[in-house]
Amino acid sequence: MIIAFSILSTMIIINNIGAKKDYSWIKKYVPGDICIEGNIDYNSIHDSKSFISRPNLESLERTKNIKSFNAYQIKSLFADIDFNNIDKNSTFYKENKTDIELNKDINGSYTTISTIAFGKKDLKKELEIKDDISPVIISKEFADMIQVKEGDFIYLKMYQEDRNEFTISEHFQVIKIMDEFPVYTKFHSTTEVIVDYDDLQNLYNTIGYDRIDIWLEDNTNLTSINNIKNLEFNSSVSIKTYNDTVKYFQERYIKKILFQIFVIGIFLFIAMANSFTSIFNNIVNRKEEFTLLNIIGISKGEIKRVVLLEGILYGVITSLAVIIIQVIIIIILGMKERSIYVIYTLLFVDLLIISTNILFSNISMNYIVRNQ
Repeated sequence: MIIAFSILSTMIIINNIGAKKDYSWIKKYVPGDICIEGNIDYNSIHDSKSFISRPNLESLERTKNIKSFNAYQIKSLFADIDFNNIDKNSTFYKENKTDIELNKDINGSYTTISTIAFGKKDLKKELEIKDDISPVIISKEFADMIQVKEGDFIYLKMYQEDRNEFTISEHFQVIKIMDEFPVYTKFHSTTEVIVDYDDLQNLYNTIGYDRIDIWLEDNTNLTSINNIKNLEFNSSVSIKTYNDTVKYFQERYIKKILFQIFVIGIFLFIAMANSFTSIFNNIVNRKEEFTLLNIIGISKGEIKRVVLLEGILYGVITSLAVIIIQVIIIIILGMKERSIYVIYTLLFVDLLIISTNILFSNISMNYIVRNQ
């Protein structure tokens, strides 16, 4: 019984810990109302063609209900960094130390750091930058490691796989340092940077886009959403809406909850059956003891009260055992930050155990009384 209830209560705790009612994290991957993205192979991104053509973009620009959009070409760029200038105590260095050390040149003076570069359409216009400046936006963690500030320059270069070497390169001026990037990918890269589309195109000579994030005037207007979905994109292009993505994860969460409830119900039934059998057999085996107590003058009501008190006592002992097991599990799984759920679970399980023992003791004792 102790093990069964421990498993039951632990599953309830884990269920509470895994609950995600806030789906705002999806905005990291679908920042607008709609995300149009090519099926990018990030392992060969430097040599890939763009998925979304200029005619596609022009069709989007003519579509009604679009408030604004960000269009990106996505490639890989490599930053040449003075190794001696790196802050070895920075978080970025500690997390990427192996790759940074591995990519040092033969003299150990410079290292190459790979980045996913988002070439944003009209970035210079947005930032009001002159055409002769190549702007770049980098993360604060990356900036802290290479110890640069806004206005400084970094050296970014491209890689040509057919020649197996780094070729064209350019100095980019750090225009902005961001705590959190507005664009995320499913691919784990060392870091991300945002550059102007024209600058990235000049390096790779690739026309087109790989991703477009769209904001709508009315995100409930299904007609305009369907019009966008019906545009003739490359077959490798996927179109995700924020609302559909949230709905998908909500439905998946509900299925997960229903499955957990089913499994918890099975364990609860096993625990109840095991508890009832143990209590019932214990009381039935004491039938002669109860008869003897009747003979010496102890009433059936008094015997019943004693049995109920025993049930309460066993329930309390079981509850304490469950609490000990739960505390051990909490420590092992590191659930301290969700302690309020743990407290609610403990209270629920303790009350369930004590109530079950009282109920089963009462049922068993009534059976004995009727059959004496």
